[in-house]
Amino acid sequence: MSVELFTCPRHAGNLRLMPASCAAMWQKATHAKPEDRLFPCRGCEIGARHAGHDPDEACGRLPAESICARCHRQPRRFVYGRICVSCFNRQQEWLKGRNAKGRPPMFLPALSTVRLAYMERGARHAVAVDHVANPLEAVLSIVHQAGKRMAFTRSPEVALVRVA
Repeated sequence: MSVELFTCPRHAGNLRLMPASCAAMWQKATHAKPEDRLFPCRGCEIGARHAGHDPDEACGRLPAESICARCHRQPRRFVYGRICVSCFNRQQEWLKGRNAKGRPPMFLPALSTVRLAYMERGARHAVAVDHVANPLEAVLSIVHQAGKRMAFTRSPEVALVRVA
């Protein structure tokens, strides 16, 4: 008797699972938080298929609060509530001007300050977000902090400003 196993691409360490186990984990993960061990199963198309659901209908988009604002991965922990530990370490290297080996950092674009305008409850707000790699990261950072529905607007004073 042979057991059908597959390697899960979402879990670390080449986790091997039976389809029934994958389906059960996917169903339990619907309300998993980033620090939960089943969080990688949340929104998984393979798990949805194993559970007998249509992946396009069952796997909605993950909320913006659950991804790193810089690298767009699903970390288990956030630093400053917006970026993963790896991105934070690269940011610290950029701010210091050197990595652990004393060389200039290579894997992070120059960080800057981005000014954004957004609408919340009918009121217009303007905010500057420091140490971001691009405007999308600034938008995701604000969404992480607010945790509610917002509308971002284009404004003449919205600009990308380099940090000295």
